[in-house]
Amino acid sequence: MKTAAILVVDDEPSMLEILVEWLVRGEYANVRSAGDGQEALEMCCADSYELVISDVNMPRMDGITLLRNLRELGHRMPAIVFVSGLDSVNRKELLDLGASAFLLKPFRRQELLVAVEDALRGRGYGAE
Repeated sequence: MKTAAILVVDDEPSMLEILVEWLVRGEYANVRSAGDGQEALEMCCADSYELVISDVNMPRMDGITLLRNLRELGHRMPAIVFVSGLDSVNRKELLDLGASAFLLKPFRRQELLVAVEDALRGRGYGAE
């Protein structure tokens, strides 16, 4: 089993459910979810995650603000994979901020799993 702690953040309940299911089917055993960046920030302050998969555009707190707040708090930074339904998102800015990958919706399950494995491997965490 893949034991990395993963937090999935998306304000669309159906997308959140799909992403969690894809990860669980990909044999990731420790997957949690949050409905927006504010909830995710609170969860990251309470627990440690190796990876956060976050939508970019969300109410209350967007994914970019989440990433900036995590950096400011000085917690061990998880790898970040951003997803978005907007092609107008500045991918270079996201990568410069420390994002491991960017996936444009709609994407396939295999694309997500490859991005997750690459992000975890890039942080020195064995995905398997």
